[in-house]
Amino acid sequence: MNYQRPLILLIVILTALLTGCPRRYVDTDNTHIKAENINPGVRIEDRDGLNARRGDTDDWKVFLAPKNGRCDLRVDFGDAFKETQGVTAGQIAVRSAKAELLSSADIRPGQTRYEMSFKVKAEKRYFIHLRADKGSGPYALKYEIKKRKKLGL
Repeated sequence: MNYQRPLILLIVILTALLTGCPRRYVDTDNTHIKAENINPGVRIEDRDGLNARRGDTDDWKVFLAPKNGRCDLRVDFGDAFKETQGVTAGQIAVRSAKAELLSSADIRPGQTRYEMSFKVKAEKRYFIHLRADKGSGPYALKYEIKKRKKLGL
């Protein structure tokens, strides 16, 4: 009977410690399998962004092209109001569902805006892979699909 009171006290203390500790950051889009679905014309802001020091080095986004045409993708790193770049080294890559590289850009110090264009086909999936090798900070991305212009001769 004398051991029950200290045991109950220990359980209460451990429960308080475990539930009171801050949650670890959970990266939900770190592989192409967990890619976050995005829509055309909508600016997606990731306030957690990428953080090479913390181990959050990869983010994946996926979209389904609604029509044939050209996709214009824009990615902005850092916070323009604070004049910070955030990620200073890494890569942005766009791949087809068959993992074919369609477009890529190296993330460089001093550059915060990246614009890319590539052809898309209707009802096909495309993956955007953002990778940080150095630095940390938020990013935002937006894409639009435009019809290809036909040349009339």
